[in-house]
Amino acid sequence: MTVLAETNQFYSATFLGTTQHSLAYTNTPLIKVGLSLHGELQAVKIIKVNGNQLSNNLKLGDFIELGTIKGDELNGYTAISIDAIQADDNNYRKLFTGLESLKNVGKYQLLKLVKNDEKEDNAMEDFIKAPKLQGSHIKTIRNMLNLKQTEFAEKIGVSGSLLSYIEIGSKPITDEFVEKMYTAFPDLKNALDLQFDWVNITFSDMTGEQVINDVMRLKPELFLERSTTQNFYTREFAFAGEKNIYVQDFEPTTDEHGQDEQKTGTTMYLTGQGTRLFEKALLEQGLTWEKFFVRAKRFKGTFSRLDIAINDNWGLLDMDEIIEATRKHQFWGKSRSFAIHGNSEAGWTANFGKSPFVIRIYDKQKEQEQKGLETSVKNRVELELRSERAEQVISEWFENDNLVEYTASILYTYLWFVNEPIDEEELKVLVY
Repeated sequence: MTVLAETNQFYSATFLGTTQHSLAYTNTPLIKVGLSLHGELQAVKIIKVNGNQLSNNLKLGDFIELGTIKGDELNGYTAISIDAIQADDNNYRKLFTGLESLKNVGKYQLLKLVKNDEKEDNAMEDFIKAPKLQGSHIKTIRNMLNLKQTEFAEKIGVSGSLLSYIEIGSKPITDEFVEKMYTAFPDLKNALDLQFDWVNITFSDMTGEQVINDVMRLKPELFLERSTTQNFYTREFAFAGEKNIYVQDFEPTTDEHGQDEQKTGTTMYLTGQGTRLFEKALLEQGLTWEKFFVRAKRFKGTFSRLDIAINDNWGLLDMDEIIEATRKHQFWGKSRSFAIHGNSEAGWTANFGKSPFVIRIYDKQKEQEQKGLETSVKNRVELELRSERAEQVISEWFENDNLVEYTASILYTYLWFVNEPIDEEELKVLVY
């Protein structure tokens, strides 16, 4: 059993998935749990737990022992469990390794941009900064690789004492040191990664129950059924009663002869947080995103929305410069429509274009901080694609297996930053 300290009430806790954008940067991840009394769901909470309480063997819908949950809605909740703290963390490392691999559907090679000395007047590269590594970054990288100082030093070819001094900030990080790391671990050159952040798929000849059972393959009892008037549907199945993972279709009706009628047509929705939760289900089923999308296509699914996120984990994008350039109209896009939201404290957001294709650039870390959440992502560029645009990207991915290159080409084709404002006459020539 699990006790919630603020109510002093005992509950059965059900594991509903991980919400952390990157599990690799923390040993105390955030998970979503449902708290039930006598089989009835009473509340859904996001709780910080010790990573040792998680493993690949823990599936969505399984009961999880969390000991005592302390905290409140304002400051967040933490599960206290002495047994978990003393446990071996190998299972958790396997879990976050699996989720990280599944989540990141592609890596964007940034090293060529960092080393490019020739500035172009019409490229987003002008707003990408070379990462300034600190000792804490080196230590984080080493921990992610699950290596001790001596092991890491040996692999990259430096002395253990030098590495120790670098990690505590007593010695500078030289270009030679960075090149040694890149030589030993080539994947460290990937500063940006791609992931899906919103997925809507419509199935014209299926019901909601069929999509949950046959396509998503989640436990039906984890969904709350209720009426809706959204998107022209009349019924909704919401995962744990929340609209992170949900399915909408039509309630059965009765004809004039008293016979039951069931109109087909269903849409599956995975929001930003929903995609993170659903990745645990994919991991359980041994699927990648690509294999899941292939399954959806076999059931004649069509993509009505697909958001692709390019995560900047090192703070390479300078948001202040991007916002300033946008305000001064120092950009060109196939759509001149744009909007700026936020501020330097809460984080900036810049939107370019209109549906069915929007490019969004924003401060992900500050956005998550406003929600009391943690993330390793500094900034994010999102491509929000709808209908034909979404289908086009999926088709290209299936046919040529080049999601990273294709996504980057879309970004650089539809949005350029420039050093001077573009006048209206020049704009008429550029737009086609």
